[in-house]
Amino acid sequence: MNILHVITSLARGGAENQLLLLAAHQRAAGHQVAVAGLKEPSDLAPAFAAAAVTPHALGLRRYGDPGPVARLRALVAALQPDIVHAHLPPAELYTRLALAGRPERLVITRHNDERFAPVVGQRLLSRWCAARAARVVCISEAVRRWTTIAGQGPGLDPGHCTVIRYGLDPSPFMAATPAPDLGRAGPLVGTLARLVPQKGLDVLLEAFAMVPPPSCLVIAGDGPLLPMLAARAAQPGLAGRVRLLGPRADAAAVLAALDLFVLPSRWEGFGLVLLEAMASGLPIVASFVSAIGEVVEDGTTARLVPPDDPAALAAALSALLADPARRQAMGAAGRARVRERFAPQGMVAAMLDLYRAVLAG
Repeated sequence: MNILHVITSLARGGAENQLLLLAAHQRAAGHQVAVAGLKEPSDLAPAFAAAAVTPHALGLRRYGDPGPVARLRALVAALQPDIVHAHLPPAELYTRLALAGRPERLVITRHNDERFAPVVGQRLLSRWCAARAARVVCISEAVRRWTTIAGQGPGLDPGHCTVIRYGLDPSPFMAATPAPDLGRAGPLVGTLARLVPQKGLDVLLEAFAMVPPPSCLVIAGDGPLLPMLAARAAQPGLAGRVRLLGPRADAAAVLAALDLFVLPSRWEGFGLVLLEAMASGLPIVASFVSAIGEVVEDGTTARLVPPDDPAALAAALSALLADPARRQAMGAAGRARVRERFAPQGMVAAMLDLYRAVLAG
């Protein structure tokens, strides 16, 4: 099978890392696979190339630039893929335009339960892209609900949508050694996330100010909220206890240094980092929103709390920091859950089966 994936960029992120896993497994299974990023090549491009998945850049300068449509149309004509698989809203739109005459070979994956774009008529635009695709893959039941409920998402027919959850190879996380720059005296709480409002990191800092020393907090990631978070982290109650690490390529090593993982998101289409944390043997405190309750098991692998509730988040963190035995049991249960329910082979096989069904008409 000849497969072309299209995504907004090849920068590190949950959807991008998952696409790398999917494409690498498809290539290893003997399929011809290429990936096109709307934006210029970035840090994951060498990893795709190392997996024998050819990366292409479509030269997007700004959203609304029509150039990538023509370049993608030319790439499709050159590669003649059996399936074109689009990921994330900007890439969905550009791919839909490029395949105007052949949408029957288009598959779209919806990676989140959020607005398609910050524009008037975004719901109609979302529906125009997805309804003409041969199939829409949703990465969780939460995303499927969002995609099929009218007035919330695009209101697609539920029969047009298939749930295929993310997968993860746990071995790099199980074998990782702690990042040497994260040595500390007290227990270490941490998260890996884009520094954007969705992730609730402002709530995390308010909550951590209520968590007693000597525990410390690390936040790995980059984004527009960095100045605001840095200013809050320097205030009394947090000063000297919080480190903003910036973007990190050594996620497994960062996770290996932690005692407890936290994800206070306001919404989350899946939360791939939760699989990574469980594979690292970490107990989790997270918001009970969107797909998080599908990924972790409340009370067994994680403590789930209401979103935007600093007091509840602080109480859950404090309780687990005071109970090492409970943390160890939850971490072991998380590793078992990843191995049993989120093996990458199952995700890859389900996706290839869906492609075959599309090609069979």
